[in-house]
Amino acid sequence: PSVAADSSGNAMAVWQHEGEVWARRYDVTLGWEVSPTQLSNSPRGVFTPKIVVDGNDVFTVVWIEDSDPINSGLPGGGPNHASPYARRYASGSWQTSSQRIGWPGSDFLGQFDGAGRFWVDNNAAGDVFVVWEQGRTLADNSHEYSVGTARFDAGAGTWSGPATITAHTGYLSWPQVALDNSGNALAVWYKDESAGSSARGSWFNTSTGTWSAPELLDQTGTGDVSGIVVAMDGNGNAEVAWYETGKGMIERRYNATAGTGWGTFNQRTPGSNHLVLDMSDSGYAVLLGDTMSYSTTTWTRAAWAWVFTP
Repeated sequence: PSVAADSSGNAMAVWQHEGEVWARRYDVTLGWEVSPTQLSNSPRGVFTPKIVVDGNDVFTVVWIEDSDPINSGLPGGGPNHASPYARRYASGSWQTSSQRIGWPGSDFLGQFDGAGRFWVDNNAAGDVFVVWEQGRTLADNSHEYSVGTARFDAGAGTWSGPATITAHTGYLSWPQVALDNSGNALAVWYKDESAGSSARGSWFNTSTGTWSAPELLDQTGTGDVSGIVVAMDGNGNAEVAWYETGKGMIERRYNATAGTGWGTFNQRTPGSNHLVLDMSDSGYAVLLGDTMSYSTTTWTRAAWAWVFTP
């Protein structure tokens, strides 16, 4: 399940049930709606719906949907091309139907090419970015992995077509994205390298409408990196953090206000994993993680928090 609340205290909860995405609204005066609303119409199933809300109290729900009908006469039910879908709630009603924001199934050569894990973020003005893992079979029957993206432009009131931020022959995993109040964004992910894995990132420039070439965010590009997270304030200052084997949790800050760019690599103790990061428009940030301590008789798990004050 996922939930978001607007500026008046009204909330929207979304979840997955029996192969579809459902939503139910909480009204600060009237309480919960009598019955939920079905948002998806998948022939197979849906995965991990997430919801965000902007400064105009517009909710956007995104999920991954198995989009091809089941063919019981073929192995695995026949071709299936999972894709991100979105649906928006504004002025008291849902958009008429969900919208596919990933590539159509006809774009793929492989029977099971499709989207995987994704992330969604928005700003107060209503711009929305979605990034996701994308698998694709190439003409020589090799496989390509990429970070796909789509953007809702609040000014135009429309979704962009899907685009590729970067592609690789190895895995590009667990992408996340964050954006500032001007609609500039930073996407991050971790990349399988020939030796180890690395933390990578790319910037979206709202003036040019383009993504930058991917840049290395960790120190070497040959460590064992996982669980990268990102957040950004309204002015474009960003925080990233990840877990790296042998070093623990590493945090790094991008200073847009001072114009100094990326700062130092900060090793935070204890070396926490399963990171969660959020930042307010004014620049306050909270980073959460957990640790597991082992002994012959007891396992102890602890939650830790780091707070950044601008």
